[in-house]
Amino acid sequence: MPIDDIIDTDWQIVDGNEIPSSHNAAASSRRTAYISFQVSLRAGESMESSSNAPPVTDASESTESNSARPIAAQSESRLLALPAEIRLHIYEFLLQSPRSTDLGLHLRRRTPTNKPSVLVVLLTCRQIHFEAEKILYQINRLHCHDLRNFLASLGPVRREAITSLTIAAVQAANAYGDISQLHLLPNLRSLWIERVQSIRFIQPSSWAIFTKQIVTEIERHEGLEEVKIITPETSDPSEHELKKLQRLRGIDGMIEGAVKKKK
Repeated sequence: MPIDDIIDTDWQIVDGNEIPSSHNAAASSRRTAYISFQVSLRAGESMESSSNAPPVTDASESTESNSARPIAAQSESRLLALPAEIRLHIYEFLLQSPRSTDLGLHLRRRTPTNKPSVLVVLLTCRQIHFEAEKILYQINRLHCHDLRNFLASLGPVRREAITSLTIAAVQAANAYGDISQLHLLPNLRSLWIERVQSIRFIQPSSWAIFTKQIVTEIERHEGLEEVKIITPETSDPSEHELKKLQRLRGIDGMIEGAVKKKK
């Protein structure tokens, strides 16, 4: 199914403590398990889908955008009686999260047992949905552990709103796979790459193999202004691990420098 034919689905902000640790090889295989792939249907029910399959949705509904249909006046709403500029400030206050100042907001699909998400404001009425749906994605850094499926769940409006993103990579191949999807985010300005394993489990040679391809993808993204790579700190590293860190710093410099080459 083409990515543009998939409807936006509701996501829940997740506390970082709920996400499994992946600083070892055994846990890394469960890294994406925290994304509960239960699609919230329009009727309020849910349908569980495989984490390796695209979300199950009714693609026929996506052919008609919110902006294409007239929006009825909400004359009895005190919120909508306010000037548009004030309403936007209210939406920003509601949807801005302090957690977006670190690695970003962890998102997962809503399930029937989850607590209500702040995103339910988008279900209030179509006018509020039209005015506010971009804001969460514009003002927060998003932290993704399964970028392909996350992007597959978003319509063009929300993808185009994303400006800051952190992707979690177990291996260099994972990072390259995610970075190759960045053409779907035309307004992305800041990209952070988080290595989820400690230096003990990282193979610099694998990052060296993919460096050229990663740099090429970064250079293709015209709007990208910042790339940063984050490696977990290691307490009391061995001499061998210090040498690996030194080699990684050289590789990271080439990847992060791809943005500077465009300027």
